[in-house]
Amino acid sequence: MAKTQLGKDLSNAQAADLVAFLKALTGELPEITLPRLPGTPGRSMIPAGDAQASASPSD
Repeated sequence: MAKTQLGKDLSNAQAADLVAFLKALTGELPEITLPRLPGTPGRSMIPAGDAQASASPSD
C-alpha cells in the first residue's frame, strides 16, 4: 500500500511495526448506517412488488 499510495517501499521492520500498531488498536467499531440513495429511473435493485410496499406509508 505504501508503494501504491506513496511511491515508497517499506522495510520488513517498518511493515512489522505497522502490523503491530494495527493489532494494538482496541475498542468497538461504530455502527454506520448508510443513507438510501435515490434510484435511477427504470432500474431498481428492489423487486417491483417490494418497491411499491416500501413507497406507501403503512397505517
